Amino acid sequence: TDASDDDNRINQALKHAAAKGSDLLKVTALDALIQRGTVTNAGIDELLAFLANGDADIKNHAASSLRNCADSEWTTRCVDGLVELLSDENVTVVAMAASTLGDFGGHAAGTCGDLQQLAVAHTDPYVLEAVSVALQRILQGHSRNTAVSLPPVQDPVPVQTQSEFLPVVE
Repeated sequence: TDASDDDNRINQALKHAAAKGSDLLKVTALDALIQRGTVTNAGIDELLAFLANGDADIKNHAASSLRNCADSEWTTRCVDGLVELLSDENVTVVAMAASTLGDFGGHAAGTCGDLQQLAVAHTDPYVLEAVSVALQRILQGHSRNTAVSLPPVQDPVPVQTQSEFLPVVE
């Protein structure tokens, strides 16, 4: 992604990797194409399809890559795909989906109810922290390109009542 965006050789190599590589290579190449501004609708479709992949690492990487689509023509589709991941059985996938929704800022305002329900249903401290930060960013209308000061991650996070992690939505 550091090379010139108009370097056609690099773009072609990334497109080839996105079409012919392993799932991890495909997701990585699609992420680079998004960052270079040369991804296509078909590339976004494929990245969204990886959210249904059975492998948690691929889902996490694909979900994380979608943050680069905030404020793009694909915003709504990406938010919808991330909401689907909130019910995943893997807590790291759920935490990544919640966190990435926060990167969409006000564009993800319709997900606040889903995120709050998630916080009530989950006890995992990382999911709760991801939900809390996502809700704060969404309610403040911050998108990925807006700097937000995030709280430090403490390991392990003491389990507290879930309501302490959530901002009040009226």
